[in-house]
Amino acid sequence: MSPSFLRLVLRSVTAGFFLLAALILYLQHQEPRGWPTVAGRVEDVAVVTADGSGSGGPGERFVPAVAYTYEVGDTRYEARELSRFRWIYWNRDRAELFLRETGLYDGARVEVYYNPQDPAEAVLVRQFPWHRWEVRIAFLVLVILPLGVVGFSVRDFLRGGESRRGDRSRGRFW
Repeated sequence: MSPSFLRLVLRSVTAGFFLLAALILYLQHQEPRGWPTVAGRVEDVAVVTADGSGSGGPGERFVPAVAYTYEVGDTRYEARELSRFRWIYWNRDRAELFLRETGLYDGARVEVYYNPQDPAEAVLVRQFPWHRWEVRIAFLVLVILPLGVVGFSVRDFLRGGESRRGDRSRGRFW
């Protein structure tokens, strides 16, 4: 087995793990898209510190905290999940802006997406947050970068390993 083929296989397997992680995260976020909806009411809205300490010191992160109620059948539920993932913001103003943009305020009527197998599990926001820079960076690291590495490895393999021939550095990538 040639060293260039071995590098291609190892890089492809590693890239596969990254792509699998991206797929799992995406599917986990997409799950509520198939959930039924019901009308709900926002009971409480606040912006709290991400760690719950409330200190608000330098470097503190903030999350929108929402409590809402809804009814499925004859049962009334209360939930606090905004989305499948926590929405963490660098400052309080950004978190408050998100709440205003999504129309979340005390007493607001909202559409609640609930899990039909477990109606106590619900979310208010189900769209994928492409506007967030963290999501774009995660997409870059988990999808684009591994595909680029595999593309480079295929090119290297087709050239017979020419791009690494004679490289004796310790910092080689495999």
